Amino acid sequence: MFLPYKVAIFSSFSLPLCVLGTVFLMVYQGANFNIITMMALIICLGNLVDNSVVISEHYTRLREQGVNAQDAAVQAALQFWIPFTASTVTIIAAFLPMLVTTGVMGQFIKWIPITVTAALLFSLFEALILLPARLQFVDVQKASLSHKKSFLDKSEDFFEKIIFLAVKNKWKTFLLLVALVISGFVSTVLFNRFELFPADGIEYYVARYETKIQSSIRKTDLAGQEISELIQKKLDATKFESFVTRTGIQQVDVSDPQLKVGENVGFILISVKPGQAQFLDVNQVLKDLRSIEKPAALEKLSFENLAGGPPVGKPVTIRIRSLNEKQIIEFSELIINELKLKKGVFNVESDVQTPSEEIAIRVNEKMAAQAGLTTEDVGFNMRSALQGFTA
Repeated sequence: MFLPYKVAIFSSFSLPLCVLGTVFLMVYQGANFNIITMMALIICLGNLVDNSVVISEHYTRLREQGVNAQDAAVQAALQFWIPFTASTVTIIAAFLPMLVTTGVMGQFIKWIPITVTAALLFSLFEALILLPARLQFVDVQKASLSHKKSFLDKSEDFFEKIIFLAVKNKWKTFLLLVALVISGFVSTVLFNRFELFPADGIEYYVARYETKIQSSIRKTDLAGQEISELIQKKLDATKFESFVTRTGIQQVDVSDPQLKVGENVGFILISVKPGQAQFLDVNQVLKDLRSIEKPAALEKLSFENLAGGPPVGKPVTIRIRSLNEKQIIEFSELIINELKLKKGVFNVESDVQTPSEEIAIRVNEKMAAQAGLTTEDVGFNMRSALQGFTA
């Protein structure tokens, strides 16, 4: 907007050239054009044109002072090659530590520093080599003092006055900036309570429960019904719309990281009435729910709210590995008992599952043959006796 239109057009070529050059370098490095690399390009998009604009501005100024086109293009590049190189190296240095990230996450994010580095290096090459090479063909007329000033010219004059005033009163300017920085920190600490996914307005709460591992789905469903009745007695019925119990699974939706499937698990989805969520204190609701005494039929019972945003899992997760299953169970119980003593810690649970009882039956093949029974017949009758069979 502030450059002569011919210079602006030639300068604007820098962006597509840098993007195309970066994509070429990405292909050479073996990177795909996906959401990760595209995000990296967006991060450094502003830096891709900054250098070009500064050199184009200086070139225009030199041409208006009477310097010939070729010399003006060379001088503009020479004037800024050291600060441009330093700033580029500084930004690259800030991203390079991401390369040391290991594991699956490291394989994902390593393309961010690679793409940023490729983009900035090509931007530097474009601004110092390619841009001056084409700017020398742009004719810029010497500025005339007699022409009528446009809005942009007036805004330039106004900006110039502000800069002169700031430089003339440098200590006042410095103190003003320090005061602004300090006030920013103070307002952030004292008044800013921004949360990306605030707890206010929570519309769903969930109760997850488990019975003994060998429990039938019918028994688990009856336990769910019992805890549902206790929840309805504890909460204000005028503010909650529904209590939906589901047995056989603990995953509320596809994004829920807590996936458990089995005849001994279930959950209750508690829905808040429309318009009531903003008036409910989330912490108080959870406190009321957690005050419910666990029924004897349940092994585990936990309550939580379903907040917005991506699934993040538990705030603290401890993984125990051992070839000794008994050692894992003992150590996990030790950690759980220790954590339960900590103030503010709740919903402490282990995913170690105690195996159900096993009855091993050996068929006497000689006797079974005399009775006309096969192993399949014995297994079928056992399954019918233990689990039932649809007639």
